[in-house]
Amino acid sequence: MDRRHRYAAHLRSEGPHARQWIAEADSFIDAAVRFAETAHVDHGELSVEVMDCESGKQRCFVVNLETGDVGSC
Repeated sequence: MDRRHRYAAHLRSEGPHARQWIAEADSFIDAAVRFAETAHVDHGELSVEVMDCESGKQRCFVVNLETGDVGSC
């Protein structure tokens, strides 16, 4: 079983100054979905930038709040 990572995430439109920590996520996608679930938006799509705090790698995802679908930016 893979070790869980600590991630940081923010809305792409808000930039890194709005970053929130996502502790113990299983993957970049898991971190993006967890972040989207806490956003103060009820519908539509969110572009979420996610960074692995250990490796520094970053990825961007579009999370559809209505369907739960997740895709790359």
